[in-house]
Parts: sequence; C-alpha cells; structure tokens
Amino acid sequence: MNTSLGINFFRTVNEEGSNGWAQVYARIPFDDYELVDKGALFGVVLGKPAENWADREAELMEWTDEYFNKVEGGGDLGSFAESFKEKYGDIEGAWLWIMPKTGGAREIKTVRWGLSGVSLFRGGKEYNLAGEEGKVLRGMVEAKDSLTMWSGKLGEYLKEEEIKIVDEEKVLSIGNRLTESREAAAGLFFDFVKTQTVSVVEKTEEVEESNLVVEEIVEKPEAERETLYRPEQEEDLAGEELIGPVKAKDKLLNWWRKIRPSGREDLRIDREGGQKRKKWAVLMGVLFLILLAVSLVTGSIKIQADREAKKWKEFSEPIMNNIQEAQDLVRINPSGARKLIEDVRKTFDVQKAEFVKGKYKDEVAALEEQLNKAWTVTSGEKESQFVEMVNIQLVRPGFVGDRMSLIKSGSVLVIDSKLGTVVSAATATKDIKVVAGKGEGLEWLDATSDGSRVLILNPKGVSVNGKETGGIIFDMAVSKATTIGRFGANLYVLDSGNKEIYKYGAISDGYGDRVRWLAQDQSISVTPVDMAIDSDVWVLGESGVVERFRRGAREQFVLNGVPEGVKTSRIAVQLEGSSLAMLDKVNGMVIVCSKETGNCEQQLKSEKLKMATDIEYDGTVLLVLTEGTVGVLN
Repeated sequence: MNTSLGINFFRTVNEEGSNGWAQVYARIPFDDYELVDKGALFGVVLGKPAENWADREAELMEWTDEYFNKVEGGGDLGSFAESFKEKYGDIEGAWLWIMPKTGGAREIKTVRWGLSGVSLFRGGKEYNLAGEEGKVLRGMVEAKDSLTMWSGKLGEYLKEEEIKIVDEEKVLSIGNRLTESREAAAGLFFDFVKTQTVSVVEKTEEVEESNLVVEEIVEKPEAERETLYRPEQEEDLAGEELIGPVKAKDKLLNWWRKIRPSGREDLRIDREGGQKRKKWAVLMGVLFLILLAVSLVTGSIKIQADREAKKWKEFSEPIMNNIQEAQDLVRINPSGARKLIEDVRKTFDVQKAEFVKGKYKDEVAALEEQLNKAWTVTSGEKESQFVEMVNIQLVRPGFVGDRMSLIKSGSVLVIDSKLGTVVSAATATKDIKVVAGKGEGLEWLDATSDGSRVLILNPKGVSVNGKETGGIIFDMAVSKATTIGRFGANLYVLDSGNKEIYKYGAISDGYGDRVRWLAQDQSISVTPVDMAIDSDVWVLGESGVVERFRRGAREQFVLNGVPEGVKTSRIAVQLEGSSLAMLDKVNGMVIVCSKETGNCEQQLKSEKLKMATDIEYDGTVLLVLTEGTVGVLN
C-alpha cells in the first residue's frame, strides 16, 4: 500500500494458531491535516491461546482506534505504550509511530514486548531497533530505507531465510508458511520512498496535560332439579240407578216421598251442587295447566341462562387468570409472558363470537380491552418517535441511501446505489463528506471501511474507493453477493444465492483468494437477506430467524418472542453490548432481542420505519437510515 507519508508497506497475518492469536494494526488518517498532526500508527500483536480470543482481538483494535482518535498530537509512543501495557499486559508485540516533519523528513519511534521485533535496513546493513522491552527508540528514516516488524515465530522464519528485501511474492510465501505451520504470527514490511510535499497550514496550540482513562463498559351448578308435583285429580262419579220390578220396599219409599216432598227438593239441590263442583274442578284444572306452562317456560329460561352463565365463566375465567399470570411473569420471563398472551389472544379471537351479540357483549368488550393492555405490557410494543441527526439530502439532493455501516464511534458510511455515491457522516458535527462517487449504473450493493479505505461491494467483486483496480474480482463460484462485513483485517462476503459466506484474507496491500468460511459439515438453513459481525457472524432470514456462527460452525441459538408475520430485511448487533435488532419495514417496526438469551424484549414502532433502508448500532445507540436521513428512535 502506498501512502502520502512516502511509504509502501505489505502485511501478513495468521490470526489463530497453536501458540495463540495474532493481528496487525494500521492507522493512516485520510485527512492531510490530521496526518501532519498525528502521523500514522502501526502494530503487530501476539496474544495467548484463549477461547474468547476473537472478542479480545476486537476489543484491542477498538481500544487502539479510540486512543488514536482522542490524542491531539501524535508521536507520543511512550504514553501510548504505558496505557497499552496497563490494559493489555499479557499481550506481546511491537508498535511503530511515524511522524512527518518539515522538508519531507520522517521521524519514527518503536517499542516492543515479548516475542516480537523491529529491524531497519539501510545501505545493505541491518539495525536492530527492538531494544529493551518497553523502551522507546527514536530516529529519522531516509528514502530507500526498509523496515520490518513482526510478532510470533515470524522472526525465526525471517532469520532462517535471511530475508532483507521483501516484495508481494515473498510476503505471500511467508503467509502460506505461517498457515501451514498453524503458528499465529503477524508482520509488517515497509519501504520508505521520497515523500510528496503536502501544503498544510500548521497550527500550534497549547494543550493542558490530562490523564486519559479508558472505561470498559461491561449490561398463566350443579343444575337445580325441580320436581313438579301433580296431585291426583278426583272425578265425580255419576249416580247409580236401579232398574227392575217394584217391590214392597219401593212402595214404602214412594209413600215417604209423598209425605216429605221437600226431600225431593233437597235431592235436586244436591244434584245442582255437584254440577257446580264439576265446573270448579274444570276451572282449577285449566288454571293448573296455565301455571304449569308458565312454570315450564320460566324453568326453561332459567336453565338457558344458567347454561349461558356457565359457558361465559368457563370462557372468561381462564383468560383472566392467564392475563394475571402473564403480568406477574413479565419481569422474570418476558418471552414466556408474551407467548402466554399470544396463546390467550388466539383462544379469545376464536371463541368470542359466541358472546359478542348476546347478554355478555359488554363483558366481552371489557375483556378484550384488558387483553390489549396486557399485550402492550408483555410484548414490549412501543410507539417510537424518529429523531433526525444528519440529513444527507441537505448536501446531496436526491440522496436516499441503501446501506449504512459504522466507521468509528459517531461516524457512519452511507451508500446510495442509484446515485453511485458513498458519503461519510458524523452524527455529532453533522459533517458530510463524499468518499466515493461516479458509481452510477455499477450496482453498488454495500460498503464498509477498514480505517484507511472504502471497500464497495458490487455483483462482480469488491472495489477500493470505487476504483476499478486494487480490489477483489469474484470468480464463477460466487452467485449472488448480498452483504460485505469486516473483522480484523479480513473481509467476509455473504452469498445469498449459494447460502455461503466467503472469507478474503488480508495479504500485502490487498486480499487473497476466496475461502469458504463455513466448516465442511456446516451450512446456512435459512434464505439469508443480511449479515452482521461482532466476534461471531449473525445471518438473518426474511421471517425473523437468526442463525449464529462461530469459527465457521453453527452455535445453538433460537430467538423467542418474534411476532408472527414479520418480514425482516436488516440486522444489527452491538459490538460490546448484548443486543441485536431486526428491521421489519413492511410492518414499520424494529425488534430488539438479547444475543445471550434470544428473548425479544421490545418492538419499536414508527411510520418512519416503513421507509427505512438500514439500521446500525453505534455503541448502545441504534441508528436508523430512512429517506437520506440518519437518526435514532426515542
């Protein structure tokens, strides 16, 4: 890589080996003013074997970036070394700080610890700049000087082969040997050439000395039986009449009737009384039948009402109990509480039709309202307000933006495929700069930055700063490149067509050949739409399914509480925190879940999200890109 400092340098690294892990660091500012003030910082490190080595490596790189960003004047390698050893005392390596001076001169400072070294070659002679551990060496370099810095067993290989002059072919050979030997090691090889003069207005400011402190941010009747008594109805029997010859007895009876005529009258009266009793009996019978009918009707109504009350009780009581259980459970197990309310809502929606037009219609409405309130509490649904931070359209009219990636804290890279333009945007100062352009019709898909260059993904490969040369050209095996990601010095490309992830390792000033990153027996089961990288690789499917991979192998990970019917298109993960977020622009929401438990605890809703194109975490802050504007959700 050629820089305005007048140096060409190559790099090689084997990140993981039997002896631990290794990495290279290179920070050369884009801006010429910053380059004059701060210079450039390089490092090669070697860490001990550890399960979480990738997390450790990412943390170290971010810490170094933060230190470089905060420092106001470069070149104080002593202060850097003191702060570095205080935080990473178990990590070996060497560091080089190059500062430009007037007249094209360049001052270098070196420091090392452990299994590492620095050598300067001038006029055919080698000068060992390793010195004592922790001791800073300072000097001036000249044109045609060469410098080598290494960590791990790379020093032995250089000594064995007596390598003094290094070119791209030699660096590639060294890298292959490291890979074959499974030794973690890193190296940087510099050639110093004549510098190009850069016109910069120098400023001298007096700054009070202060101690910088890096803080680690570690975050469910018996029915009444009625007996109807029916008294036996007594019927009046007809009077008996004797028929036959008249005897002495009958004659005596006739004589008696003659002397007692009133007897006949009495007999007649009694007969009329019997008729009246019969009439009353009939009336009483009719009345009884009426009362019986009324009783039957009333009894039927009561039975029906009791039956309906029993049904309502059987329907409503379990729902009320589940609502209360979910509200008690939400603090302990929010995912379980949300699942409980989801199941209750399904039951309610199916069975409520039996009651909505009847006696209990008001109770149904009240119960539905309680369900909705419980869902709001347990689901984490929140109406959010979009707060604008940077409006790119104010500087670039028509700029909508398709993808967004984090350059560093407070600074993002945004790409607009239609315009063929990539800009950097600072959220604090609202400073917007075009870093790559003239990409109309080139189908730019995604972009990321390695600190000194902008890497742009297109269907045919990866270009550097939008140029046609110096990047990666895909071979026929790559079907449909979708997303680009960076971890350490390596690039990772998600191929949604083949459901593969390809790794392109950093070599010299470019990248090596395509390597299948997934282990031999591993595969992606979802149709991938996006990818995010911390120390693991997170692959998103369009239905809210996320698969987690570590070192090419799938980890046991399942999301809980993802709403039904989601249509996810973007994923973002916190680099140091425990959250991941998914964008569903169809339903206008962002779903926030835990990387550790898989529980989805929040659903942030906003009409603005229906126009959103990407999301990205800056620390713990979730940034949203929508209609050419970068903002946050409150």
